[in-house]
Amino acid sequence: MASAEFRYVTTNLYQPGSTANPIIAELPFTGVNFTQQLNSNGTFQGHVLLSGINSDDLNAYNGTIPGKTILWVLYTNPYTAVSAPVWSGVIWAREYDSASQTLSISAQEMMSLYGRRRISTDKNYSATFYDPAYIAYELMKYAEALPHGKTGLTYNSITTAYATKKYYFGYELKSVYQAVKDLANNFFDFTIRPYLSGNDLKNIFALGDPYGVTYSASDPNAIVFQFPGNLVEYKFPEDASGAANKLYGLGYGANNTKILATAIDPDKITTGDWPLLEDSANYIDIGDLQLLKDLTLGQLNAISYPPTTIEVVIPPYIDPIYPSYEIGDQVRLDIKDDYFPSGLSGEILRIVAISVDPGENGPSRITLTLTRLLAAGTVT
Repeated sequence: MASAEFRYVTTNLYQPGSTANPIIAELPFTGVNFTQQLNSNGTFQGHVLLSGINSDDLNAYNGTIPGKTILWVLYTNPYTAVSAPVWSGVIWAREYDSASQTLSISAQEMMSLYGRRRISTDKNYSATFYDPAYIAYELMKYAEALPHGKTGLTYNSITTAYATKKYYFGYELKSVYQAVKDLANNFFDFTIRPYLSGNDLKNIFALGDPYGVTYSASDPNAIVFQFPGNLVEYKFPEDASGAANKLYGLGYGANNTKILATAIDPDKITTGDWPLLEDSANYIDIGDLQLLKDLTLGQLNAISYPPTTIEVVIPPYIDPIYPSYEIGDQVRLDIKDDYFPSGLSGEILRIVAISVDPGENGPSRITLTLTRLLAAGTVT
């Protein structure tokens, strides 16, 4: 399938009115790669050759002003002819080379904008315990309500099983992005994803606990990646240098008064045959023991098995059709080859990053980064 399935349009970032901003440019990018990352910022790189085209009609200059415009990637499903946005982000840099008559663009996903929004007034969420999802929503709404802060962002609505206290001092001028990311590291997943509302291009700030679609290995509706099969290739690295099956969580206090939580993975070191691997994590601002236990157990569950970031490559037009899956979704991985001669079957993993290379003279390629699911430890 050709890259004509992908279109690239821009709108202004600041939304002064009540309706979504109109498209101001559509650009014929080449050499494109764009990525999405859960709880972080994916990137976009691409070039526009201005030679031999009517660049005035393209509105290439005004339509790509760094720090002022949003780039949207639209994908048209070749089987249904339905077009929808699959990526959006802020154009942060551009460079024009007169010798080659090429305009180069760099952009980052929409959450990067909130790295440029500061908490400049005190925000007190310490009078009682608050759901961390509530705090994240409130911080984003605060950023949107600032003068010239509006982008038209919408929100999903979730609650988590956790409660915490936070106080953000205005004089610290912490970025909204970092505040949300700090919360996410402990309690939830976040992303800003584009969507179409009627004919309007919009973005939604979406949280999940976890974010994405979950499946069991036996679920007949599970998305399945197979090698050999629908996968072109895969890489399967494993690194135990950061693994631990017993984790000490150090909370508020000093010396003998410091509160402590201890989490273990019994499948590894109680009923299993793994060697003891110990580590510690510092949560020096956590004074509530139950909250400290929750955080320590969550971290232990993430690192109990040697962290694995598997990369698989699949064309967008092979079942499962792109973009029927997205970051956060769980998928099933089946492999049978020289590395897994007995077969790796029914392994449930999670998509944490997506990298898309639209084909120009050949098929498009999508590289997915998959991670293993969390362990199920216990904490005291």
